Amino acid sequence: MTAIAGYKRLNSVDASDKEALDEAIRNLFGKVGKEPFVTPIFNCDSGANIGVGNNFLANYNVTILDMAKVTMGNDVLIGPNTMISTLNHPITPKGRHDHLGIAHP
Repeated sequence: MTAIAGYKRLNSVDASDKEALDEAIRNLFGKVGKEPFVTPIFNCDSGANIGVGNNFLANYNVTILDMAKVTMGNDVLIGPNTMISTLNHPITPKGRHDHLGIAHP
């Protein structure tokens, strides 16, 4: 499953359907603890690079740009409109001209 298909599926699940929500999260994220909860709209680059512990909650409109590993432990709550980014770009004009990208965990 591609990341786009994965987060579209996650965003379309009825939040009251705990089993379907759990399945959609587990299919998208690389590692998932017990009782994850994600509210729409959620976006990411890969999903496979995201690892979350037990009782993870991502509130509305969270974006995780996970071109590198993103690991969150137990009892992590992410507030609405949050962006977590592993991406960066070169600071030199030549590096930017060459369209280089950098990802850091």
